[in-house]
Amino acid sequence: MSNTNHPFWVIVNKEISDYVRSWRFIILIAIIALTCMGSLYTALTNIREAIKPNDPDGAFLFLKLFTVSDGTLPSFAVFISFFRAIVRNFIRVRCH
Repeated sequence: MSNTNHPFWVIVNKEISDYVRSWRFIILIAIIALTCMGSLYTALTNIREAIKPNDPDGAFLFLKLFTVSDGTLPSFAVFISFFRAIVRNFIRVRCH
């Protein structure tokens, strides 16, 4: 095998590195990370009310971390489902 890269993979690596290093992508990741931390904080403060001692759904603690909310912030799953349309439009604008 030769050590030279195929031109296609050189272009793919350049485009991916340009996309990941762009300020839009960094802002997008920051918004998602802050939202995840906020919704996890809300879920962790209310997890005692969500998990009851004899609840058959008590085995799904990890799932409840991302779906439980007290009403002050939406759960992470709700935010991501709303944010999906924004991300889709962001990618569509970036590609064209």
